[in-house]
Amino acid sequence: MAPDLTIHAFAQAIIRLRVPVLIACLIVSVAMAAGVSRVDFSSDYRVFFDANNPQLASYDALQNAYQKDESVLLVIAPKSGSVFTPSVLSAVRSLTEAAWQLPFATRVSSLTNFQHSEAREDDIAVDSLVPKRATITDDVLETARRVGLSEPLLVDRLVARDGKAAGIYVALTLPGENSDEVTQAIRKTRALVLKIEAEYPDLRIAVTGSAALNNAFSEAAQTDQRTLFPVVYGIVLLMVLVIFPSIGAVI
Repeated sequence: MAPDLTIHAFAQAIIRLRVPVLIACLIVSVAMAAGVSRVDFSSDYRVFFDANNPQLASYDALQNAYQKDESVLLVIAPKSGSVFTPSVLSAVRSLTEAAWQLPFATRVSSLTNFQHSEAREDDIAVDSLVPKRATITDDVLETARRVGLSEPLLVDRLVARDGKAAGIYVALTLPGENSDEVTQAIRKTRALVLKIEAEYPDLRIAVTGSAALNNAFSEAAQTDQRTLFPVVYGIVLLMVLVIFPSIGAVI
C-alpha cells in the first residue's frame, strides 16, 4: 500500500500546486527548446556512424589514397528512339559542357567528350567523339554510334547497350567545410536539368548518383518535419481533447 499512498500524495501535491508546476514545466520546455536553433539537416552519410567506426575509417583511408567517391549521374533518354540522333547528341554535348560549372565538379565524362583515337595515315588523332561546337553530320553520327556501342569504356557505363539512353558522369570533390555542399550541388544540377529539358522537350533526364542519394536523406527528413510531425502532434492533441473533457486541463 505504501507505493500507492506515495503516488496519491504526489498527485495531490501536483493538483494543489498546479500553477507553479505548470509554470515550471513551461520554463523547462522553453529552456530545452532553445537547442532547436542548432538543429541542422546534413546530407553526409557520415552522421550515421561514430567518429571511431573502423569501417568508416577504412573507407576514408581508401578515399584519401585514391579519390572521394561523390558523384552525380545524369541519365538522358529520348521519349522514343535512340540517343544517336543529332538532337539528342547535341543535348548531351550541351549538358556535358554546362556540367563543368556545377559546384565542386572536378570531372565530367560522357559519350560526347569521350577521347577517341583513330589512325589517319601515319598519324594518330585523338579528339572528342563529338567535336565541340561542330555540326553533327552523318559521319559524326555514325562514328558516335559505332564507337559508343562497341567501346568497353562506354557500353553499359555511359551508353546503354541498346542505345536508348546515355549518361553524364560528374565527379565531385567536396571540401567538407559546410553541411549543405551536397545540397548546393544537387540544387544547381536540377536547375540545369530543367533548363536542358525546356530546350529539348523530347528528352527525359534523371538525376542519380551518390550525391543525389545522400541529398535524399536530408530532403526526406525535412519533408517529415513539414508534414509528418504536424500530423503526429495533431493526433496527440486530438487524443488529449478526447481524454480530458476540460479545455483548461488540455492547456
